[in-house]
Amino acid sequence: MRLDEIVQEQPKGTFAGVRLSPKSVAKLMAFSKEHNIPAPLKADEFHATLLYSRKFLPDYKPYGTFKKPLTATPKELTLLGEIKDSLVVLVDCPALSQRHDYLMKKHDAVWDWPEYKPHVSLSYDAKDFDTSGIDISKLGTLEFVSEYMEDLDFDDDK
Repeated sequence: MRLDEIVQEQPKGTFAGVRLSPKSVAKLMAFSKEHNIPAPLKADEFHATLLYSRKFLPDYKPYGTFKKPLTATPKELTLLGEIKDSLVVLVDCPALSQRHDYLMKKHDAVWDWPEYKPHVSLSYDAKDFDTSGIDISKLGTLEFVSEYMEDLDFDDDK
């Protein structure tokens, strides 16, 4: 047996996200359909990012299911071009911001963007989508119900 078969390579980064309640996912899907969002995400893809650290965080463990859902108020529908021309709903959710700040500090994580903007992506391919005239407040409150993690390997960045 070769050494590389015995020793597994450590992941190159850590992703942490929060999942939405089924009711919130249904709202986002209906909103996407109603406004003809291009290349909308599928139901199981909706999430908010807590961490996207290119530094692996071996001691991070996700919280799991929250005792009480975290609530978020939609603030703005906008394009975030730095993230693959993503169309996102920026949300006001102090609990998400506090959790992000806590995890960054506790695990000495890295963050590639100037600031943390809690959001839920609707599409990753909406470069020329016109958001004017769309009333985001009609979405109502969104609920996040659990925290999860995934290892990042960046193999597709090459």
